[in-house]
Amino acid sequence: MVGRFVMKDASKNLSKLILELGGSNPTIIDQSCNLSLTVKRMIWAKFLNCGQTCITCNHVYVHEKIYDKFLEEMKKQLTDRLGKDAEESPDYSRIINTFHTKRILKMMEGQQDKVYFQNGRTNVEKKFIPPTILVDVDKNHQLIKDEIFGPVLPVLKFTKIDEIIEEINNGEKSLNINYYGDVKSENYSKLKTQTSSGALMANDHMWNYFSSSTGFGGVGNSGTGRIRGFTGFTELSNKKTIIGKFYFFLFGFYFFMSFWFFLSPFFIKPFCFFPFFLLIDRKGKRVIYGHAFCLPSKQAKVSSTDEENA
Repeated sequence: MVGRFVMKDASKNLSKLILELGGSNPTIIDQSCNLSLTVKRMIWAKFLNCGQTCITCNHVYVHEKIYDKFLEEMKKQLTDRLGKDAEESPDYSRIINTFHTKRILKMMEGQQDKVYFQNGRTNVEKKFIPPTILVDVDKNHQLIKDEIFGPVLPVLKFTKIDEIIEEINNGEKSLNINYYGDVKSENYSKLKTQTSSGALMANDHMWNYFSSSTGFGGVGNSGTGRIRGFTGFTELSNKKTIIGKFYFFLFGFYFFMSFWFFLSPFFIKPFCFFPFFLLIDRKGKRVIYGHAFCLPSKQAKVSSTDEENA
C-alpha cells in the first residue's frame, strides 16, 4: 500500500521513481541438488537478520523424493549452528520491535500442530522468535500468500514443477525466485521461461542484490525499476538523443548505395558510386549536391555558367 501512495504522489509531477516492495519469495529445491550445501545456504539466507530481509526465502517447495531428508538436514544444521536454544546464541538476531513480533505470531495462529522444529521458545518481551520450520501448511494460508518477514519457514512438498509454476503465476509477482538443482534440467528451464519475477537465482540466495553489474528490483507488486551499479544510475537519469544531421544523412547515403551495389547487376556496379564522385570532383555542382545530401560547403562558389549547365 505504501508503494501505491508514493507512486500516486510522484505522478503529480510525472517524476521517475524506483520502488522495491518485497514479496512472497518462493524457493524450489529439486531432487538433483546438493542437499547439504543447499540447506547450509538456505539457513544463511532465511535466518539472516532473523528473516527480516526483502529477498529472503518466504517458503520452500521441496521435491517429494528428498522432502524428509531435507527436514532432517535442516534440523541438524540449525542445531549445530545455533544450539538447542537460539536465544542463547550470539549469532541470532531479534525482531525489530514488539509490533512486528506480535504480527508474525498472529500469522502463525492455528498452526501449532504444523511445527516441525523450533530452536527455543518465543519471548515477546525480548522480541525473540526462534527459527521455526512448519510443514503441511495450506497453500492458500497467509504464511504462503503474504510476506512473513520473520524467522518462520513453511516447507511444502511437490511432485511436478508445473504445479509450482501454476501457483507462482496465480499469485503476486515475487522479488526473487530461487532454484536449487541442475541448471540444465527441464524444471529449471521451465522456471526461466514460464514465470515472471524480479530475479531468478540458481543454487544460491541474495547475490543478485550484492552484484553491481546487474540491476536489482522487482516487477508488479514486488516493485518497479532497478537499482545497483550503472543500471541504477541510468534508471534515474534522463537520456537525451542527439542526432548530427551531417552524419545521419551521410550514413543513409552510404547505406543506400551499398544496397544498390550488392543488388545491381554486375555490369552496373562500377557506376553505383558515380554521384559520389561527382560530389567531390565537380566543384561547381558541389553546393547543389551538398544540399541534396546535406553536405554544404561555404567555400564552394557556383557560377552562372555552372548553374545553367546544372
